[in-house]
Amino acid sequence: MKIILTGAGGLLGASILRRLANKHEVTSIIHKSETSGLSCDIADETQVQSLLKNNKGDIIVHCAAVTDVDFCESNPRIAHNVNCIGTRNLACYSAMYGITFIYISSDYIFDGRKQSPYREDDDANPETVYGISKYGGELYVSYFTKKYYIFRTGLLYGTGSGNWIAKIINKLKLKEDVYAADDQVITPTYAEDFSAALDEFIAKVSSDPKIAYGIYNLTNRGSVTRHGLALKAAEYCGLSAKSIKPAKLDKISSVTPRPKYCALSGEKLDRAAGIKLRAWDEALQDYMTKQ
Repeated sequence: MKIILTGAGGLLGASILRRLANKHEVTSIIHKSETSGLSCDIADETQVQSLLKNNKGDIIVHCAAVTDVDFCESNPRIAHNVNCIGTRNLACYSAMYGITFIYISSDYIFDGRKQSPYREDDDANPETVYGISKYGGELYVSYFTKKYYIFRTGLLYGTGSGNWIAKIINKLKLKEDVYAADDQVITPTYAEDFSAALDEFIAKVSSDPKIAYGIYNLTNRGSVTRHGLALKAAEYCGLSAKSIKPAKLDKISSVTPRPKYCALSGEKLDRAAGIKLRAWDEALQDYMTKQ
């Protein structure tokens, strides 16, 4: 199968590339500042059309995004151009060339006022520029193509130093204080588990047309506060948790208010495709043993 992967230089994109490259013919699409893959400015419609015309694939996996929440809040035009317009361009031309479209979205498309895990049919109500731009991408996908899967996920971590857990562990090793929100509930997701589930999903939909197009949550199971996650990370890597301090989300995230409840339910994906990821703490322990 021929797969076109955007954002191959990012944490999730790199994980997906490692997973899929052994089984499929993967064309990596990168930003011009990266070094390996085809360069394309996805916000440029002409470039996207040329890319997809000359690189016909069976599936596009669209991971490329501006994900820094505070950066997006301060740079709404960039967030809109990449997360909305870039996604629109890819979705539009994937439909034109008959390519199935997979879009990676975010738990931040919700406002965080619910007190039970969000399901796929819950109303979106993003309140940050980042969340609005990701939800805008979802709307473009559903409008321009019928052959699509949208996967919403939570806090991603994995190989590389840029993720939140790696930053926490680095601070603990340096004996620095860590302030983690005890009032934000999330579903942390190990990128390697996400990639494995996506690999399995692609295999299943290729052989079973009964799996419906649409929106699915794809996360590890369960939920935890950021503070609880930091404590577990310290425990699993044998570091003292004394410097991990509980704090309120609005005190930590003063630039951009975050949704306080972001847990996602994975029941729909389990029912539709029989894919059920392991619990978040089991995945975290596996990740920490490899650091």
